[in-house]
Amino acid sequence: MIKSCAATLPGVKFSKLLQKCNIENLTALYWAIINNGREALLEFVRFIPKFSHACSSDLRLACMAVNDNDSFMLLHLGDINAKDTSLRGILGCPQDDIQVHEVDWAGHNENKFFVHFVFRMFQKRLRIAKKLEAEFVAQGRIWVLRFDMKQTGEWSIEHALSENSSPVRTTTELEIQANKPPSGSDALKPPRFHTNKSFMLVPEGTSHDDYRKVGDDDARYSITWTLKDWPMQENTPYVDRHGTLIAGLTITIRCYAR
Repeated sequence: MIKSCAATLPGVKFSKLLQKCNIENLTALYWAIINNGREALLEFVRFIPKFSHACSSDLRLACMAVNDNDSFMLLHLGDINAKDTSLRGILGCPQDDIQVHEVDWAGHNENKFFVHFVFRMFQKRLRIAKKLEAEFVAQGRIWVLRFDMKQTGEWSIEHALSENSSPVRTTTELEIQANKPPSGSDALKPPRFHTNKSFMLVPEGTSHDDYRKVGDDDARYSITWTLKDWPMQENTPYVDRHGTLIAGLTITIRCYAR
């Protein structure tokens, strides 16, 4: 049916038709993700050179609904920084590798997942754009990890919930991989950042009224850690000789304040 329609309609018209919200006010691509129709999804995508903003938003919601990080990455739905996407194209830099490993903690008052990041040309991209951010899907939400330079000139790491995600109480630990030191030198300890207590995260884009409705004194839009100046250092041990930075993020979702 898809190939028949594609043969009948001009390419631009068919691409627009596929991205129309004409099935229960949602796109056909949305329902392909919801119904685990990977084959149909990939066939649809062949005829869409670039997603419209509305279609992209639709697909992000679908990936959240079925907790599908694989489709989220496959469709490049986490490329939220247009400047970085363009920069990667100019540099010939592949998409960042982001893998989510969820753990079933049935019977406990908390659950946990781990995210493995591989940022290619990390230092070069960060120096040029002054910001690097990545999104991923886990536990039915879209999360963001962001490296940024503040107005004070300090580098920082921030993690948050993206728009339309549900609020959640978490504790977080981030570790950046340290490369092997030269022979005879002391072993390097990987930089670790963590929260000392749990915080209620509310999604970015939430209004102040919605923020107050959470009803939690610990509610916040993001958790931020300050970095030293190593992103600017030429021989930093936290970026390998290929310019790659590897990091691991562990997030524990809690059902109570602690």
